[in-house]
Amino acid sequence: MGRIEDVVSRVARATALPCRQTFDHYRLGNIIDVWVREFVLNDAGAIGAHIAAKVKGESLQQLTERSGNTFGNFLAKNPMVTFVDAEPTGKRWNSTDHCGYWNGRHWPWWVYSLQRVAEFGAVARPALMRAFDAYFHHRDCANTRAPARRLNRLAGSALWMAVHVRTGDFVANRGNKTKWIEPKSIAAAAKAHFVQAPAWIAICGGGRNFTMSDADSVVMLAARSDRLIQHIRAAFSVAFPAARVELIDETSPDADFYLIVTAPMLVTAAGSYALAASLASQGQRLTPALRNLNFVDKGWEKTERQAVVPGEWRWRTYVGKTAYIPS
Repeated sequence: MGRIEDVVSRVARATALPCRQTFDHYRLGNIIDVWVREFVLNDAGAIGAHIAAKVKGESLQQLTERSGNTFGNFLAKNPMVTFVDAEPTGKRWNSTDHCGYWNGRHWPWWVYSLQRVAEFGAVARPALMRAFDAYFHHRDCANTRAPARRLNRLAGSALWMAVHVRTGDFVANRGNKTKWIEPKSIAAAAKAHFVQAPAWIAICGGGRNFTMSDADSVVMLAARSDRLIQHIRAAFSVAFPAARVELIDETSPDADFYLIVTAPMLVTAAGSYALAASLASQGQRLTPALRNLNFVDKGWEKTERQAVVPGEWRWRTYVGKTAYIPS
């Protein structure tokens, strides 16, 4: 057994904790962002310093601690250097080399920049895949793996597709002036890019009841998210008439993450959670070619990327259409 296999096996045994099934959301995409940033940017202590920074009124540190025995907590306790086979070759970024500026301040979230994903991905992708295996393939995570296992059983030898469109706080509580990627354009991109048609399509909730504001009604937020999800389901039902299109009930952020990472085909909209899942996936996947993967109204790149990470031809981008969310 090689060095990496030894480390993964040891970490899995040392952190053998039951997976907590919960409806709480804890910003796993942001946690993965700083987990990678600590190593790639040579920013010692990023997990400690950057997760202590406030994100919409609550620190990532508070979120990981509150989340219990989750993948995010696992990453916070096991830095990326644990899963890297060797020092990365080529350019080594400095902590001041951020992903740009936002409102005159540093914008540290590299997962929202496709250019940064292309640059960091060669090192970040294998490390995240090893951490994913170390955590999720432990026997105590059986319940977390159950939704994906069920889809594999139902599809049999046929392919199935996962679709993740972030709802919740991202669109559902911002009113009708908020833009999202028009569902028909997402479905059309999937139909155009994938050679084989899926037998099953799983529409994930996308954080339907996720809110960071005490002023939001979780019940109303979830109800509106459910209405938006129906537009996504309808679009994929029309684009793939022979497929069975199913809405997946949320059980936990970890269960959804495992499902979309292990899907043979994955189509996503915006958000760090979806980008992180695509980074860890070995399937065919499509990511929107947005200039900013956090805000769809910032526009699209002019051309589609044939490989988001150099050499990873199973991960491409698509150019869709933006529209105001329906009421």
